[in-house]
Amino acid sequence: MRILTIEDDSDFRTLVGRTLTKHGHEVVGAGDLAAGGALLAAETWDLLLLDYRLPDGTADSLISEYREQRRELPPFVVMTGQGDERVAVRVMQAGAREYLLKDATLLEMLPHVTRRIQRSLEQEKELSWAREALRQEQKLKALGTLAAGIAHEINNPIAIIQNASELILDDAPEGGDSHENARMIRQAGERTAAIVRNLLAFARPDHGVTRTLLPITEI
Repeated sequence: MRILTIEDDSDFRTLVGRTLTKHGHEVVGAGDLAAGGALLAAETWDLLLLDYRLPDGTADSLISEYREQRRELPPFVVMTGQGDERVAVRVMQAGAREYLLKDATLLEMLPHVTRRIQRSLEQEKELSWAREALRQEQKLKALGTLAAGIAHEINNPIAIIQNASELILDDAPEGGDSHENARMIRQAGERTAAIVRNLLAFARPDHGVTRTLLPITEI
């Protein structure tokens, strides 16, 4: 993952970078909200490690800024040197993936935390794809139902037109206007009947078969 760490303690920032780099992540650091905000705006990040209290503001201020501007932060973890339950509740409600204390175990925990978040993000992406596939399938089913309804409504009038044109062709002398008009009506009826068949084929739920409507100009 590409990870941005916004942390004002340069030594701790370096240790975080080294620890996560050993686990295959690309880590970039910033010392305050201004520098971190510039990197957030300029590049794409998979995860943000955000110190709660920084020289030019707090994690709350960055979260509020993005919310007011209707921009989306990357998945983020808030780190703090002093635990506060109210702050923890607030940042978690604002969307933080984790709220971590900067104690002696943090560097050991970070690879596990990032791995857990990575798995969670992959699962969320798969779920999003599944939901989108379901929505598309539901749209196709609705379109198929509509296509079948239209086809059935058109079928009877088309059959009448085709039969009537055949009767006229049988009675009208060849070469006359009536015969030519009936011939064109029959051809138009045949083209429309082909469109109806295409609609019915699209509406038929053939499992495992991709349903595609042909352009009318191809019929």
